[in-house]
Amino acid sequence: MVNPQAEAFKQEGNVYYKAGSYKEAIASYSKAIEADPENSIYYGNRSMAYMQTREYDAALRDTLESARLAPGTPKTLVRLGKLYTSLGRFDEAVSVFAEVSQLEAAGAAGIPATFKEDLFKAQDMATNFNRAVKLVDDIENFSAADVNESTNILSIFSQIKDYAMRALHSLEAAQRYLDSTIGVPHKWQIFRGRILLYAKREDEATSLVMTILRRDNMDTEALVLRAQILYMQGDNEQCIKHCVMALQYDPDLTRSRKLMRLAKEVEKKKQEGNTFFKTGKLQEAKASYTDALHLDVTNRFTNSRLLSNRATVFLKLGDNEAALADCDGALELDSTFVKVKKTRARTLGQLKRWDDAVNELKSALELAPEDQALRKEIKDAEFEVKKASRKDYYAILGVEKNCTDTELKKAYRRQALIFHPDKNPDNPDAAEKFKDVGEAYEVLSDSQKKARYDSGVDLQDPSDMFGGMGGMGGMGGMGGMGGMGGMGGMGGIDPEILFQMFGGGMGGGMGGGMPGGMGGGHHFSFN
Repeated sequence: MVNPQAEAFKQEGNVYYKAGSYKEAIASYSKAIEADPENSIYYGNRSMAYMQTREYDAALRDTLESARLAPGTPKTLVRLGKLYTSLGRFDEAVSVFAEVSQLEAAGAAGIPATFKEDLFKAQDMATNFNRAVKLVDDIENFSAADVNESTNILSIFSQIKDYAMRALHSLEAAQRYLDSTIGVPHKWQIFRGRILLYAKREDEATSLVMTILRRDNMDTEALVLRAQILYMQGDNEQCIKHCVMALQYDPDLTRSRKLMRLAKEVEKKKQEGNTFFKTGKLQEAKASYTDALHLDVTNRFTNSRLLSNRATVFLKLGDNEAALADCDGALELDSTFVKVKKTRARTLGQLKRWDDAVNELKSALELAPEDQALRKEIKDAEFEVKKASRKDYYAILGVEKNCTDTELKKAYRRQALIFHPDKNPDNPDAAEKFKDVGEAYEVLSDSQKKARYDSGVDLQDPSDMFGGMGGMGGMGGMGGMGGMGGMGGMGGIDPEILFQMFGGGMGGGMGGGMPGGMGGGHHFSFN
């Protein structure tokens, strides 16, 4: 039976609603509900007014109550489905719309004209969001069981970024159906933060989570996301602290417990490798770094450091190609990592690729212009480029650098016999090679010439050679230059060069003073 007073309030509310006075309409509908709390229509009307004022939680409560009082009403169910979609609760929306579809199939009247469109929006939101979830699950379930080389890890990281970008695209496609005035649901924001991490957009993820924590510093899901960001930045200590904090508020938070356990294990293996390296146990260090790499193939920052550490181990072991592969892997994960650029340059030097070493060091200097040691390494590497451009007398004779005099003579005779003009009368190339053989033997068989060749002192710029002469304080009165025993700063200069530059007038006074400070000539090595 209709309550006249309630009906009058309803009519009053309808007038306000049509005039766009939604607050007044809500007040009138509320009076109607007070007069007749069992009438589903009043709740339905008030829910529509609440939707206009963007009070979606209140609208949802009224719609649910309307649906309870009058089950199976298509108009009410469609409104409920639209509300669920606007709030990002797509599973509930799809379920409600499935009920409407059954009513439609049964020939029920009163199906709103927008039903099909509303159903599509809910289904499309569900499809896109669930696709994003599946992609993130795939990322977090990558297995490192058979990852043995840096190239495999890089391949996985390439897939991770691809999956993350696709997940982000799917999430944004799902968000199109959210009501912009409500904002993005908390669950969706946390999920987006995780995706941004895997998409190598840590700054955006950090900004997002800090905004959430400023509103509520006890938000457990945000604390775990912050912990994951710190973990991805290599700060395992702070990661663990945030996980502990989250678990204090919610002891059953599985993601927090799992992340904390992983961070502890990664840190343990990394430190174990560092200890082995410092004590000279290189094989054990390599194994520890490899084990750490396998614990979590998704951690870009930490794995770049682990690859860098392992590259240094390979370099020490003399496995230059493996060292180079790990350096390349580390730089692929972090292109601004100066330390590994230095290691890569040293590895290239060991492989005699000095031009590439110079380029790598210059690239590092662009990232760290204040690093004076880098400038010295560049200068040394450029000097090695000059040395490498000369004729390789050892290669011409086919001997090692540490060969004996006997081995040198045998090699010379063998090569001279091969390229002797009498044996190659019509071969100008052989004559040139015969000349090179003689030249190589002349230099390498003379200890002084060999020392100058090995050190590359003949390639030095005179200005470079005197760059360190600040230590000439002991020159005394210059009489006969006998006081030059204090020239310790001139450690890279060959006495013979000085003799050629100053002539024989330097007298015997140099004899006792020079050797103490001159050193053994300039030599460059990355070891």
